[in-house]
Amino acid sequence: MIEIFEEVKRMYEQEGDKYFIDKYVLTEGIYIRINKDLSITEDDILVVKSKKNEEYDFDLYRWFRERDFLSKIIYDDANKCIDTNEKKIHSINPYSLILKRINLPDSIQGLAKNTLKTVDDTGLSSEAFFEIVLDLHFKKMESLYDCTVDYQTYKERLSEKAKEAIPLISNLNAKDNTRIKMFLDEEVMNYQVFFNEYMKGKAFADKTYNEDIEGQIQGVLGYNNSLNSRKPTLLMRTTSFQAPYRVSIEDAILFYKMSLIIHEVKKETTKLFEVNGVGEVQNYEMIRRDKGGLYREFNILQVKEPADILEEVAQTWRSRTAIEEEVNRTFLKGLLYAVYKVDDSGDVSDFLKSFQSRFTDMHLFNELVMNRTLLKGYFVKHYDVDIYAFFEKILSFIMVYEIENAPFPFYGLREKWDKQMSVLHYFSGGKKRKDMSKRLKQLIIDSSERLRNEEIFEVEDDESYYFLLGQIASYLVSQSQTKNKSGRMFTPFLQSRNSQKIKAEMRRVYDLYAYNLPVYSQAPINKAIQAVNAYAPTKSLMNNELTDMLHAGIIGSNIFYMKKEKPQEREVEAV
Repeated sequence: MIEIFEEVKRMYEQEGDKYFIDKYVLTEGIYIRINKDLSITEDDILVVKSKKNEEYDFDLYRWFRERDFLSKIIYDDANKCIDTNEKKIHSINPYSLILKRINLPDSIQGLAKNTLKTVDDTGLSSEAFFEIVLDLHFKKMESLYDCTVDYQTYKERLSEKAKEAIPLISNLNAKDNTRIKMFLDEEVMNYQVFFNEYMKGKAFADKTYNEDIEGQIQGVLGYNNSLNSRKPTLLMRTTSFQAPYRVSIEDAILFYKMSLIIHEVKKETTKLFEVNGVGEVQNYEMIRRDKGGLYREFNILQVKEPADILEEVAQTWRSRTAIEEEVNRTFLKGLLYAVYKVDDSGDVSDFLKSFQSRFTDMHLFNELVMNRTLLKGYFVKHYDVDIYAFFEKILSFIMVYEIENAPFPFYGLREKWDKQMSVLHYFSGGKKRKDMSKRLKQLIIDSSERLRNEEIFEVEDDESYYFLLGQIASYLVSQSQTKNKSGRMFTPFLQSRNSQKIKAEMRRVYDLYAYNLPVYSQAPINKAIQAVNAYAPTKSLMNNELTDMLHAGIIGSNIFYMKKEKPQEREVEAV
């Protein structure tokens, strides 16, 4: 266990809480986000089931995962939660309300006996019981923490929202013991403040056994242990010391965080001990596994005619080593092996020289350097770590770099985009981008036909919106009379995360080349621009799959130049 902890500690020093949160799995229950305007919509509800193969909206899942990780009480006899003895409420900050369905204001019954000494329960309704419990919970919290916030305001907000959520939860047929977890849309750092304050008081099981060792307070871990004199699990009765193992407050908190992801940590840190001839442990290393997986050969943007895109793409079994070579050659320009050689001391001078000869983006350089341990762990030592999120981010960076530094039009990037989809599908274990061929094929064909046949064209969803933005940007830039057009002309589109900014850029470029554009409103390009301007996307380009769609629109074949079948010949339709 100590060796495992030391490895976790090392990773924590590199990645911070991200190391834990990326591995943290939401438990079964109903998760509700309360927006800043105190509204709750169906899109703010996530129902997490016990089945491991369930798929959830990535952005929403991560939003809840971060806040749930920082809102949990320590379930232990030696550390009562901030609440009545019945543990009706299981949250440690004023921003969240975690309880069972039976404890919502429409069905809660009774209070703890010690509470009833001061409360006349005669004729109290379920809603009144709930208000008393919530009031006790917040008073206990306020007395426990030094954090200065308006506890009364947050109590009233959560009380009101708990009542408002009842019809929504009832429609989901939640059982009495179903966990209901409600979170106010507060910044993660605010949740972190209360988590840190809570852990200071709860990380150690019993302060009686704390000792000042060389100027540092050390004590006994507070979770999954008991120092209760009637049922001790750690007290040593026959030695000169009573508590056998103490840790620092920092390590105690890390141990607790590790306990929340222990199953994932065990997968990463399974050891293989090699024993020499005399039976002594010589050295150990991670078990090397050259695991493979299904790799889909996406072939979307390379196909000239959308109708020829294969919906059911070919699948092959690829080893991790083969994928390593593919990623190194296609995306990292041979830099992967140079990343491996970066000195652990942090000396990156040789790597920097190698990098600058192939890329000039220092942000990309920093991402590779900071994640060199992750890359080496996955490809060289074959750790079972989740590398999908890193590559989803880094490959998007690389695609933007490639577009900005490539000549227009981007024929050579279409194969790279297809490979990017294939690699990400592989790293996600087949869960992400699996329907990319079908989705993009349908999107291209439908948009092309509707723009030409429908008098009023409307954007149907976010995927169509971002793809069409890319197509419109590509078409408008193609009107430039500049002889050597390059991807730098797309930089404002590629760097805009905000929908309004990217629309403003589209209008700016339209005005720039208006002299060369059709003036009648029924021209497909004009209908598309009108539709995009009228559409309000629900998600931003922080969603990487939507960024993929924008890139596909920019570098793919342009629907505004797409050929149309005619009786005797094929001609380019006027736009």
